[in-house]
Amino acid sequence: MKHRYFILVLTSLLILTAGCDKGTNISITDDETISMSESENKVVSSKSSTANVAGGVSADWEENVVGNERNYDEFFVDTSEYSRRVLFTANEYVTDFKVVSLAMEDVKEDGTPVYRTEVVYNHGELTPERGLLVTLAFPGDMPSYGIIYTDENSNERHFAIQESGKDGSLVMMEYK
Repeated sequence: MKHRYFILVLTSLLILTAGCDKGTNISITDDETISMSESENKVVSSKSSTANVAGGVSADWEENVVGNERNYDEFFVDTSEYSRRVLFTANEYVTDFKVVSLAMEDVKEDGTPVYRTEVVYNHGELTPERGLLVTLAFPGDMPSYGIIYTDENSNERHFAIQESGKDGSLVMMEYK
């Protein structure tokens, strides 16, 4: 009886999943970099130290940064049990670099999240010569913090920062 029930459940699952939309293709390269782009959202995730590029700014866990030289400023936002240290580095000259707290207020029809933001640290300029090491908390599935900056083309950029629940990598998602 249990055997028949198992086969019935397995057959039902196969039938149900056969018609599912396969969705967006995600390419994975040898260095475990995952990139996906849909509408206004851009997600970049990697275990490597150089792939978390959000426009003109890169971010990675402090322990993943090769060399880990002390050529950065440091700021502590949260030192709770869920805190991690993120090193932000500029690939180009950026201004008005801010660390912000995020609270999701709504989701647009296209699936883009709408956040209420509050500036917790205004760093000003971020240059390729000097990074910023920030201690942030990552307590759950939703991003609690993000960054806002103005790139070298005078465009204001907004990125939510979170830890992947799948592999613990750093994920940055652009939002407006």
